[in-house]
Order: sequence, then C-alpha cells, then structure tokens
Amino acid sequence: MSTENSVTRDLPKGPVDLLTAWFPRAKKEITLNKTDRSNLESEEEYQARIAEVNKLGKFKKYLPIITTGSGLFSDGYVNNSIGTVTTSLSILYPKEYKESNAIRNVTSIAFVGTVVGMLIFGYVADYHSRRAAMLWGTIILIIMTILTSGVWGKNSSDIHGMLTALTVYRFFLGIGLGSEYPAARIAEVNKLGKFKKYLPIITTGSGLFSDGYVNNSIGTVTTSLSILYPKEYKESNAIRNVTSIAFVGTVVGMLIFGYVADYHSRRAAMLWGTIILIIMTILTSGVWGKNGSDIHGMLTALTVYRFFLGIGLGSEYPAGSTACAEASAMLPPGKRNRWFVWFTNFMIDSGFVTSAFVPMVLLWICTPDHLTPVWRVTLGIGAIPPISLFILRLYYSEGETFKKTQFKKVRIPYWAVIKFYWFRLTIVSLIWFIYDYSSYGFGLFSSYVLAGVYDDSNLYEVFGWNVVLNLFYLPGSFLGAISADYIGPRLTLALGVFCQSIIGYAMAGSFEQLQKSIAGFVVCYGIFMTLGEFGPGDNIGLLASKTSCTPIRGQYYGIAAAIGKVGAFTGTYVFTPLVNKYGIKSAWWLASSLGLLSCALTIFCLPPVDQAAMQNEDEAFLEYLASTGFDISKLGDDTVSSHIVIDDEDSIGKDHEKVTATSIH
Repeated sequence: MSTENSVTRDLPKGPVDLLTAWFPRAKKEITLNKTDRSNLESEEEYQARIAEVNKLGKFKKYLPIITTGSGLFSDGYVNNSIGTVTTSLSILYPKEYKESNAIRNVTSIAFVGTVVGMLIFGYVADYHSRRAAMLWGTIILIIMTILTSGVWGKNSSDIHGMLTALTVYRFFLGIGLGSEYPAARIAEVNKLGKFKKYLPIITTGSGLFSDGYVNNSIGTVTTSLSILYPKEYKESNAIRNVTSIAFVGTVVGMLIFGYVADYHSRRAAMLWGTIILIIMTILTSGVWGKNGSDIHGMLTALTVYRFFLGIGLGSEYPAGSTACAEASAMLPPGKRNRWFVWFTNFMIDSGFVTSAFVPMVLLWICTPDHLTPVWRVTLGIGAIPPISLFILRLYYSEGETFKKTQFKKVRIPYWAVIKFYWFRLTIVSLIWFIYDYSSYGFGLFSSYVLAGVYDDSNLYEVFGWNVVLNLFYLPGSFLGAISADYIGPRLTLALGVFCQSIIGYAMAGSFEQLQKSIAGFVVCYGIFMTLGEFGPGDNIGLLASKTSCTPIRGQYYGIAAAIGKVGAFTGTYVFTPLVNKYGIKSAWWLASSLGLLSCALTIFCLPPVDQAAMQNEDEAFLEYLASTGFDISKLGDDTVSSHIVIDDEDSIGKDHEKVTATSIH
C-alpha cells in the first residue's frame, strides 16, 4: 500500500465515484440472511466452532450458573421475610417488642453480618477455593436458618430472650448470606466460558450509564434549587452555567484520557476515571457552602464539582468504549456490534430513563415541600453504578493486540497518523456533532417543550410525560444494535437519521394540529427520538471505534466524542434563543435538515465497516507505517515480543486464525 494511496483512501476519486462507490460497499457490510457459516472465514473455522458447541449438552452449559448463582435466592427471601416476622412479633408480644433493644435492630442486623461474610468469604474464595467458600457458606446458611425459625428464650415465657436470640442468629445468618456474593458469583464467571466472553464488554462499556444519568438529572437539580432558593439562584453567575459546565469537563476528560488510554493502558484510564466519577458524584450530592446559610457558596461549589465530574464522565468514552469495542471483537461474527451498542449507547439511554424516573419517585415520597432530599438523593444515586464497576475493572486485563501495537517505547508519529486518518475522523466528528446537538438540545429541554404544548399541565404531569418521552430512547437503541449487525453500522446510521429527518419535517409542518393532542405529540416526538437512537445514537460510537486502529483508537475516539460534546454544549445554548425567536417548529426544521446532511456524509464519505473491520484496520495502519519508514518492531510494551503477531486470542483477532505483520518489516 503506497503512502499516497493510504492518505487519500477515503476521498472520492471524482463526482461519479462520490455517488456510486458506496453501493458495492454495502454488500460487504450486510450480514442479513447470512448463516453463521458464511459469516466465518473458512470451513475449518466453522467446523471448529461446531465442535466446540457439541462438547456441551444444552443443559450442561447452564448448570454451573444454576449451581453457583441460585443461592442468592436465599438472600432475597431472608431479607424480605423479616418484615413478616417483625409484624407478627409486634402483634403477638406488643409490650416486650416495644421494650426490646435487640429487636429494634433485627431488620438490619443481617446486613451487618452480610458485609462481614462478604469480606471473609471473599478472602476464602481467592486463597482456598470457590468450592470451599460456597460449601461453608451454605452450611452456615442452613444451620442459622433452622435456628432462627425455631428460636426460643430460656423458656416459652422468656420473650425478651427469644427476641435477643433472634437478633443474634440473624447476624450469623447474614454471614452465610454474604458468602454467596464473592464465592458463588466468581465461580459462576470462572466456570461458564460463554458468560466470560461478555464480562469484559460489561466491565468496560456500562460506565456510560453514569453519563446519561448525571447529564440528564441536572434538570431536576436546577428546578429544585430555583424553587428552594429563588433569590440566590437568580443572582448566582455560577449556577447559570451548571447545566453545561459538565460538558466542558467531559471534553477535557475525553482528550486527557484518550492519551492515557493509548499511552499507558485502557485499564489505568478506566480506573482513574471511575475514581474521579465516584468522588465528584458524592461531593456534588453533599455540596454545601461555608455554612448551612451560604447558598451562594453552595451554588458555586456545585458548579465547580460538576466540572470535575465531567472529567470523570469524559474518561468513559476513550477508555471504556474503546476497550469495549476491542472486547466485542472476541465474539462470533454477526454478534459483535450489538453487544458493543448494548453496553455503550444503550447504557446512556438507560441513564436518561432512570434519571427521569428517580426524581419523580422521590417527589412522590418527599412531596414538593421537601425538595432538598429530592435533588441530593437524585445526584447521590449516580455514585452507585461506578462503585460497582470499579471492582470489576480492577480485574480487567488488556488485550494482547493492544500490548503488541502500543506506542509505549516510541513517540507516536502524529503527522503520519493525521495524514492517514484526517478525512474519516473529520466526517465521524461532524456526524457526532450534529447528533449530539439535536439529542442533548431536545433532551435537556423536553420538559419545556411539553409545557409549551400542554399549557394546562401541572408539574407532576409534565414530569410524568417527561418519563414517558425518555422511555422512547430504549426501543430505538435496542433495535439499532441488532440492525448494526444485520446491515452494518454505516447503513443503519444512515437509515435511522433519514427516517428521523422525515418525521421531523412532518412534525414541523403539522405542529399546530399536534398542539391540540398531547398524546399525538408525544407519539410523534417519541418516534423522532427513537429513530435518533436507532441510527446515529447507536452507531456513531461504533463507527468511531471500528474505523481506527488499536494503538491510537483512544485518542481518535476521544477527539470525535469531544467534538460531539461540543455539539451538545452548543445545542443547550442555541435551543432556547432559537425557540424564543422563531418558535418551537424551528427546532425541528433545523434538526431535520442537519439530519439529512448527516445521512449524506455517512453514505458517501465513510468507509464500509464489516465484522472484521478492526483487524483489517490494524493491518492497513501497520502497512502504512512501514511504508513511511517507521520501524514497527519498536511497537508494544516490555511484556510482549516486538515480533507483531495477531493471534486467535487477541481482542481483535478472528477466531481460529493468525494474522502476521512481520512480513512488512
């Protein structure tokens, strides 16, 4: 591959090529109606896959999961049944129940024991064996459950003694329950090969749930603060920017962690990003000024924390998403794209839905007279998912291809990289900018849009419809992931954004009629958002990860995503003045027109992306580097050989196949 051909490979050769070259690409991308045999590269590979499946009976594949995981049924049963116990005891022995210090803690004492059991049996499961930990935990669980059900005091009239014994037994019962978590779940992962293939995808990609949750939940925060502190809220210069300041931090995080993910490791970038995310989410939910009455200080601190929180969110794109893409390439052809999407964009959309539903539930519980716990708890819940992910990410290991092709010992030849990728990176970034501009602009102001359509609604009704609207994200995101495997991410993106534009034009043309029917408006608006997720929402990140090579994928992805966030930032500012000056219809005219532009860019300017795109891209980039005189033997870290071989265990290798780049030295 010559240098000239490499750097102009994505550019159309002329007007005719621009209009017609895309059609032959489509046949390569589409896997619809192809069998698993045709998706695999050779008969030998197909037979090896069949032999692997035939080794296990249908039931045997799932037996390890049933054996190791179903003990957690006891956790749910025991912890929930104590409510029945305490209710019965308070009726049977009202005086003793009221006087007993021990029984006051019986509901929660099992949780303390559970924590102790988790720590103890976590060590046992690692140091001795999963089997020993499960067996001893099960023995404790059986014995303590029997003792708890048959508990008595010194005699049948010693009610205080019975209540005390019940509380003590509950503690040790909790230890038995706690054993199920580290022992059973780790054993479940280790024994079932099928699940192990998906665990890296879950570990790396699902952190984007926090991005959707945190960015969407700030609407609840600002609404609550404006009601609680109307004077200070109006006077605060800082709080005016709190909605968008996280976007600035996110852009900074994308750029910084894109470099960290490529130069150091995906794992290091994910861990440090998760730590920032956890700490800043907790600080944001518990923010205060110098004292309880310093509202201006609280609003300023909230804005500052949101900036650093954005840096943590930004880390998920170049670190988590690129690692997720590389992990998805280990799956069988024909299923790789859907798993990437389900644990990236679908996670963001799930965060949107959750962030709309949680504050509404809290409002039902706390009522509008107690908005402080509503906004603080809404933000605080956002710390729970990254805490869980941090533990999983501690055990994440880098793919061998990344280790072998990493620019760890040599400086990245940025000029060569720019010449090789400038055109496709520009196109991917522009499409991402357009998508985020429309998506975040509409998403953050959906309550405003609904209020404009349904003027007589109270706050509960507007929030309720907002939950319904957010639910429309999910079907589009889910189905778009499957379509990305059947017809390819490029064609799925183009199809989704084209249909979205048609719906947008229809809504703009019939907006006066839609204003008369809230149900009709919600359905049309929901379909509009669904198609956005089906197309660019699902597939722009997928295209960014699969049109770049492994050693610079983090920075490539980070730049594209950062430009997308600039679009989101722009959308949050442009949406309001646009609507105020030209009316709500103008938003759909603009979004639909930009959508058609995005469709054209996707069809005519992006390369085909098939199931083996990541591996092919690595080969093309290594050949290009060698053609420029770069010594590719210097690639890789100190833990692997400089002799570059991409084998069947690599994160981007094809099953049962070896690909060598040594011939290009």
